[in-house]
Amino acid sequence: MRYLLILFLATLSLGCKKSIKSENNKDKEEIVVLNKKKNDFQKCIDNIPNYSKIKLEKSIRNYTKEDDSGYFIKKDSLNIYDKCARSFFNSNKTEHDNGNFFYNITEKKYYPFFKQVKDDYITIGSFVQYYGENDIPGVSFQLNIFNHDGEQIDYLIVYNRFSFELVLKYDFIFNDKLSEIIIDKIEENWLLLDEEGEIIGERDTPKVKKEKETYKISSSGFIK
Repeated sequence: MRYLLILFLATLSLGCKKSIKSENNKDKEEIVVLNKKKNDFQKCIDNIPNYSKIKLEKSIRNYTKEDDSGYFIKKDSLNIYDKCARSFFNSNKTEHDNGNFFYNITEKKYYPFFKQVKDDYITIGSFVQYYGENDIPGVSFQLNIFNHDGEQIDYLIVYNRFSFELVLKYDFIFNDKLSEIIIDKIEENWLLLDEEGEIIGERDTPKVKKEKETYKISSSGFIK
């Protein structure tokens, strides 16, 4: 009986050691993955210029163009397109992304334009060339907030140009410290609908909806 007890205790001790060793290995693997993601993220953003007091909202037309088919980015005026951006941008869904068609579009490319590095978060501003309904091209400017490990905390579309059934125009103003953003949204609806919501024609003048939104930037995201 004594020998059985000793054998049981020895087996239990060995099992505990294996369990602790397994947990330690798992923790080490998670740290390695986290460090790799952090290093990859830092490499991804290294060449993005730092934010300055440039009045981007005043000169944004220098980076975009419009023709009969839609809106485009003047790629020759943007010398940065980082393919690794896609692996970090939109990787984490946030509380106000549900139903946001433009945020969730899959056919798009990011052109990172500036970054602002704070002690506890990083803000990156990017032009986005996307293709919406009926493959109509549109252009937006999107802010993404990350922690220093490369995890996306939040996003905000501050500029948008798209024209299909609705004409959408978002314009913005940053303050010098990039701590507050004002967005003016205009939605022009040219469609004439019947009581059942079916399109029956076009309006002579559009039905216009205007909104103004103000956000603060913080380490927890964009606060409205």
